[in-house]
Amino acid sequence: MLLAKYNTRDVPKSQQLDYWNDAICDTFTHLKCEQTRKNINSQKGFSASIECCDMESFQLSKVTSDASLVSRTKPHINQASSEDMLLHFQTLGSTKNSQDDKHVILKSGDFTLCRNLSPYAVEIENYHEMIVARIPIDRLRQYTNPQQIPTGLKFQRSDPFSKIVGDSLMQAWQARDQGLSTLQINSLSETTLSLLGTLLNANAIAEPLSMRQRGHLSIVKSFILDNLHRSDLSILEIAHNANVTQRYISRLFKLESTSCSQFILSQRLKVAARHLLSTSYQHLKIIDIAFNTGFNSIEHFNRSFKRQYQMAPTRYRQK
Repeated sequence: MLLAKYNTRDVPKSQQLDYWNDAICDTFTHLKCEQTRKNINSQKGFSASIECCDMESFQLSKVTSDASLVSRTKPHINQASSEDMLLHFQTLGSTKNSQDDKHVILKSGDFTLCRNLSPYAVEIENYHEMIVARIPIDRLRQYTNPQQIPTGLKFQRSDPFSKIVGDSLMQAWQARDQGLSTLQINSLSETTLSLLGTLLNANAIAEPLSMRQRGHLSIVKSFILDNLHRSDLSILEIAHNANVTQRYISRLFKLESTSCSQFILSQRLKVAARHLLSTSYQHLKIIDIAFNTGFNSIEHFNRSFKRQYQMAPTRYRQK
């Protein structure tokens, strides 16, 4: 069941990063790992470990490492021998996962999926631990349509069913050394895949928008952008302006894997970020910029901004 186990503590510190790159390329998948500039220190070395197990239906690994940037590029992809889906389940610390111009921040209990045949990157700011499930596309076809699997989407532990899937994955990992029979391991793996398939089907990528839907969405977005400064902007008013129902607007944004409220928040944050960096708004306090972009609470603005840009507005402006 155990496929491989590596730990950089077994080699001299000056060779640890090179050893780690060899280990993940040969054992896990073709990747490149680089230490972040602020953490480069040959005397300190690079702490990382990986343990890979065969769960019959998929491969399960536990990865730990110091701050670093892990990337999978086209040259790595060209060496792939199979098409797999990688599920990144954060168990300690946080990471920024990027693929197809989509970025998600994972914290403990969250997970996302990425395709091994497309470039992706994982930014690790501090020491972290992650469980990675490497699932062959052919195995997923029994439970969902692989073409409709949403990559770059964060499944949060706060969502009840996402938590069930995450817990099942952890149970599968914890069962690796409990002396289960092959039949029991396979049954546990299939249960995990079945739960994952149910979750993915509920979040499947929708069909492309029709010309009519794109027209309505354009009207809706234009009205929103013209009124971002208003904290009282409501979906009811947006629907009335576009001469459609609130339910129809919700359906339009769902086709883009978001919601009307999330779109409004993201646009307000983008405008606020531009204003923080613009010399034209240097005379304004941060609280003024927050209120001018439609936020009615500085606390809400600070929390949302930090979640989006991984730093406080004050630090962002200084940067």
